[in-house]
Amino acid sequence: MDPSEVISLADALDTFLETPLDGTGDDHGLPFSPDARVRFARLATELRDLRRSLSDPLMDVLHRVLAVTGLEVELSASPHALAARRRETLSNFLDVAASFAASDGEATLLAFLGFLRTAAQYEKGLDNALPGGENTVKVLTAHKSKGLEWDVVAVPGLVTGTFPSAQGREKWTAQGKVLPTSCAATPPPSPTSNPGTPGA
Repeated sequence: MDPSEVISLADALDTFLETPLDGTGDDHGLPFSPDARVRFARLATELRDLRRSLSDPLMDVLHRVLAVTGLEVELSASPHALAARRRETLSNFLDVAASFAASDGEATLLAFLGFLRTAAQYEKGLDNALPGGENTVKVLTAHKSKGLEWDVVAVPGLVTGTFPSAQGREKWTAQGKVLPTSCAATPPPSPTSNPGTPGA
């Protein structure tokens, strides 16, 4: 399918702004109840208003999204233990956004989304601070965990000769069989006679 023909969610919801809610308009054969149509129209209006402000400074856009969607209210309504963790996650996300905006005074939402995509693709996500709380367990890779931040550190599979192991991985600089295919040397061309030399 041509990417230009893909209809976004916001564009699809605009259908419900163009259709009268009194049942006199064309419903386009969509099997939705009148109540659902009212909710879709309300969401379409919210998205349309948010799209108008996408060129505003990044932090203004993010806080407007939080206010319009009511996400902070939803977090507060979560069970107590979850609410604190979710608010902390949202706070960390906003800290990352603020740091990004501070590095570029004219940071836009599109630039920030590009930054997040790059982090997900090449950095395995954002390297944020670990979640707080005294009664929590942190699960880390050996590369990330230093062990100096906590009183107790448990290392599953800690067996002599298995982990840590004294045997290193085979290196392509020493073993030709592990040489990456893209780096493999092309065999030299077979010698041929030069047609420009006598006797060729």
